[in-house]
Amino acid sequence: MNLLTLDLGNTQAHAALFKHGKQIELGVLADVDGWLKKHALTFGEVSGVISQVKSYADEMEPLLKQGLLCERVQDYWKGQRFAGMPVHYAQSLGEDRLIQAWWAFKNIKAPVLVVDAGTFFKIDVINPEGFQGGYILPGLKLLGEDLGQGEQLRSVEFAGIEKNLLIGEALPHTTADALQAGAIAYAALIQRLLLRWGITQIVISGGDSERVEAFLRPLAPELPFQRRADLVHWALLDWYQRNIIG
Repeated sequence: MNLLTLDLGNTQAHAALFKHGKQIELGVLADVDGWLKKHALTFGEVSGVISQVKSYADEMEPLLKQGLLCERVQDYWKGQRFAGMPVHYAQSLGEDRLIQAWWAFKNIKAPVLVVDAGTFFKIDVINPEGFQGGYILPGLKLLGEDLGQGEQLRSVEFAGIEKNLLIGEALPHTTADALQAGAIAYAALIQRLLLRWGITQIVISGGDSERVEAFLRPLAPELPFQRRADLVHWALLDWYQRNIIG
C-alpha cells in the first residue's frame, strides 16, 4: 500500500509518503510530485488521507487532477465520537488535535498529555474515557515575536526556558532570562494538568518538540516521554489502516 498523508496546518502544508507502512519521505506539499517520480509511482497508485486546519485548495488541485484520491478526516468526524473515541469537545476541534488524540487513545490506553509544539502550542488530555479537552496558546515562535515588539527586547531571541528558572526559586536577572521565563506560564499549566488528570505519559509533536521536551522534563522526570515531531502523519496512517482499509 502506498499512502500519502497530508497535514494541512495553519502555516504550511506538510506531507509524508508511506510504502507498506514504512515512512519513505517527509516534507512539504510541494515535494510530492518529486517523491512520486523518485519512486516511480503515479498518483493513481497512491491513496491519500488529509487532516485539514486551513484550506490549501490551489495547492491540492493539481494533485487531485492527476488522480490522487483522498479520504478526509472531516468526513468521519461527527462531533461526539471519532473512530471509537468519545470526544468531549465541540465540532470546532481542529483535525490535527483530533487525529493525534485518537492515536494516543488507541495506542496508549492510559491518561496521556499530548503537546503539539507547532505554530500554536496545543495541550490536550486523553484518557480511557476519550478526549477530555485542552488548551491552545501561541507557539514558541509566535510568543517570541510578540514579546519582541518591546523596544528593549528586539535583540533578544526567544529560545525557550532555562531549567534553573523553571525549577528553581531565582527570579530572572537579565532581559533575556525575563523573556524566556514567559514560558513558565506554559509549564505551570502543564504541571496542573499532570496532577489533575493523573497523567502517566507525555507525547510531544510539532516542529518545536525537541526544545519543548527539554524544558518540560524537569516537571515530571519520572514520566515517560515520547517525542514524535511528525506524529500527525503516523496517526493518519494508523487511522487509515484501521478504519478505511480494515
